[in-house]
Parts: sequence; C-alpha cells; structure tokens
Amino acid sequence: MKIAVCCICRNEVNYIKEWIGFYKSVGFDSLYIYDNVSDDGTSELLLNLDKLNIIKRVFWPRVDGIPPQRAAYSHFLDTYSTDYDYVLICDADEFLVVPDYNVKKFLFDAEKKNPNFGAIALPWLIFGSSGNKHYENDLVINRFTRCDDNVSPVVKTLLNPHKTQNMRTHICDLLIGDYVNGSIELAQWHSTKPQWVMNNNESGAVLYHYYTKSEQEWIKRRTLPKADRAKIEKRNTTEFSLYSSQQRENLTAKKLAPYIQSYLVDLELQLKELNIKSNLAHIKLCNVNNDWIFGVIANSDRDYEQVRFQFDNGTEIFKTVKITEGITPFSLKLKWKVKAFDMLSYAIIGSDKSSQLAKNDYPADIESFRLLCKYFSSAEEHIFSIFLRLLKFKPSIDILDLALTIKFEKYPLHKEFIDAITEFLTNNNSFYLKEFLFENESYKELLIRIKENCILNNI
Repeated sequence: MKIAVCCICRNEVNYIKEWIGFYKSVGFDSLYIYDNVSDDGTSELLLNLDKLNIIKRVFWPRVDGIPPQRAAYSHFLDTYSTDYDYVLICDADEFLVVPDYNVKKFLFDAEKKNPNFGAIALPWLIFGSSGNKHYENDLVINRFTRCDDNVSPVVKTLLNPHKTQNMRTHICDLLIGDYVNGSIELAQWHSTKPQWVMNNNESGAVLYHYYTKSEQEWIKRRTLPKADRAKIEKRNTTEFSLYSSQQRENLTAKKLAPYIQSYLVDLELQLKELNIKSNLAHIKLCNVNNDWIFGVIANSDRDYEQVRFQFDNGTEIFKTVKITEGITPFSLKLKWKVKAFDMLSYAIIGSDKSSQLAKNDYPADIESFRLLCKYFSSAEEHIFSIFLRLLKFKPSIDILDLALTIKFEKYPLHKEFIDAITEFLTNNNSFYLKEFLFENESYKELLIRIKENCILNNI
C-alpha cells in the first residue's frame, strides 16, 4: 500500500518541518506541498527539502479569480494522486491521528470493515491557544494540548484517487464507493451544510486542527489571505476568543513528540550539510532586462548548480548551470516566458539565503557593460546596445578599450562602428566615422535615436 498527503501552504517556515515529521512518523510514503508564494523563507526551505527528496514541492502562485487551494487539489489529483492507493488532503495545521498512530494499519482495517469505501470523512478536533500568548520554538503538538470537548461536524478527506472524480476544499466527489466517517461507518451528511457529517466521533481517525495557536501567532496569521477564496480575504480576529479558554486536556498527539523530534534532528543535519555547500556559492547579476538575465556563479565546488528566479508577477523559473573552474557565467532568456515584472528574487537551490532585486537596483549601464565584456563577450547584441546608450555621454577610455576587445564575429559592422567612434573620441578624427555612416545608413539611424545629449549630435 502506498499513501500520500497533500497540502497547500504559505509562510509556514516555523511549522512545516514538524508537519513533515509528523506525517513521516505515522507512515505516509510521500508528501506533496503546494507553495502559495511564501516570502518568509518557506519557499527556500521547501526547495531544499525537495532537493533532498524528502517532499515534492510544487510552486503554486495565486491567480486572480481562482481559489488557490481548490486549484492545487485539482492539480494534485490529476498529476500525482494515481500513483497512490490513498491520499489525504489537508492543511499544514492539521494532523491525522489514528489508533496506534499507524495510518496504513488503520486503512487495512478499514478495507476489512468496508471493502467498498472510497473516501473517509475525517472530523476536526479543534485546538486553540491553550492559554499561550506568544510564539515559542517548540513543537505545536507540545505547546497546544487543550481542545474542544467534542469533535466538529466539519470534516476533511482521505480518499482513494481511483474512485474519486473531484476534490473540493473539504470533501470529494466519488465516482464509486462509500463515503464513511472516521470510524468507517457510512457518513450521515447534514441536510444543508455539505461538509458536515452528523455521526462523527473520536473512536477512529480524527484530524487534529491547531487552529489559532498563540495570540501572537493568530494576529500574524490573520494578515495572510485565505487560500480557499478566489479574492483576497483575511481572517476575523474575533474568532480567537472562541478558542482561548478550552479546558479539555488532550495529550494524544503529544505522545508522538519524541519520534518527531528524533526525525527533525536527522532532518536538520541533512539541511545543514546541504546549506554548507550551497551557501559557499553566490550569484552576481551582471545585466537584467525584460528579455534576459546575465549572471555569474562564484565559489561553487559542485558540478552543477540550480538557480531559482521568482518574479513578483507570479512566475518562477529554474536555471541549471554547469559549473566550470572559478567564476561561471550563465544566462536566462525571459522573452515569451515572463510578463513584465518590477521585482525578482533569486537563490541557489540548497542555500538558505535568497536575494531580491528591484528595477531601481538593476546594474547600471556602465557596470553591466564592463561585466558583459568580461564574462559574456559573445553576447554581442547586448553589449552593442548598452554601448549605444553610453554614447549619450562621453564614454571613458576604459569603456572604449573594453569595447575594442570584443571581436564581434557575428556582427563585424558593430566592430567597424566602434573603431570609428573610438578614433573620433580619442583623436577628434571624424573622417572614418562619417565615411562609415555614409556607407551604413542603418547605423546613422541608430545614432538619431540617441541624439539627445549625444556627444555625436554634430556628426
């Protein structure tokens, strides 16, 4: 039997490792996490965990008019789910608790009890703040042990993907088979509330829902958009008071803490080893425009590095770079792949650090020109375009010298033009330039485009 769990998350860097450790501890083979464009380090963490083959991370930005949660579930069912006998669809603050903490054994027993079941409606047991005011660096299942007196009628779903047509936010639409409750009895649905099961109990499988956490965490969390809404909709702060005075103590999930902590110790060692190598390498962007990115990777001792670029318009692109000795140049073509953007972030996969670059911070033309000439001498069109822009002002001698080093094998007329420009600027000799422009009308048109403030406007 193969089982998987799928969730969508945003900004869960303080919690997602525990969630992973929990589901590994109770027997899930694979974990799929849809990253709804996190900006607190979650994305980098998930990418590193994916690189270590611990999870499968799927980039999942919000699209206007589409609830990201339902769209992610649909993508998971269509793309990955049929590799498994059963899959659980839940959130990053929900933990499946079954008898003996063994999900596969529970499912084998469920098959014996009802061979025809297609999905299990798992009741929520809601945990509140347990009186905690502030975040603490400890497991959620250790910090929050007070819960409601009874399970909620609201359910989430563990399903057989081969019997399922569609997944909604909480429940699925079955093609065949029975929808049962956590005790593997036929679910009795509420007449008007489609995600409520009226014969829920705690005798079988229960989904522990750590809804509010501490007051500080709740206030921070409420600033994030709800993933199950098409429009950006935030949470109501008054809900916190409903779960701040629960009295029932429940230590069932907490008993798993030693196993999870042991798993996390090993996980941290794997991440540390990955980070050490990746953090040595660094990226310098040489030139950024709407069509291309040129950069170099330095200090890498590996054969390949993978770089992730994330844009503020919701696009993500990866670039694999074969590393040579010393500083390794790379380029990334954006044309036809990325819409207009104002900000990009970039990181080497495996690193725990990322960098951001806004349009106002792009390398200036002079710096880009020097770096392109140094590392990308074959990028002749890009070098020449920047050179033309520099002609609006008198280029320095070193800029002219750099331009003369470029062979322009693909565009030999570019070289003739630069030779003539250099002769004019250094020796005040315009003969060769006038002759060149007379014979090559297209270059004269290029000069007209940059005429304003151009040092050549009298030629």
